[in-house]
Amino acid sequence: IALGLYPAAAFFNHSCRPNVGRSFDENGNLILTAIGPVAEGQPLNIMYGCLQDVCLEERQRILREGHFFECRCVRCLEEELST
Repeated sequence: IALGLYPAAAFFNHSCRPNVGRSFDENGNLILTAIGPVAEGQPLNIMYGCLQDVCLEERQRILREGHFFECRCVRCLEEELST
């Protein structure tokens, strides 16, 4: 497990359906890139951790225990309504 502190990235909010992806260059610098078109005024969101293949209940547990919030993003709300 690795941990890094990236002050600029700390300003991004979380979404389980993010519009910004994260990667690292060969020097360990964090690279943030839009995943698709982003409308003017639309918030930029990253995913806290690797949660793309994790079920709703597990994502909520991970975010609650590790980041101290209950996610209410579009993906979580859609999945909650479909159950």
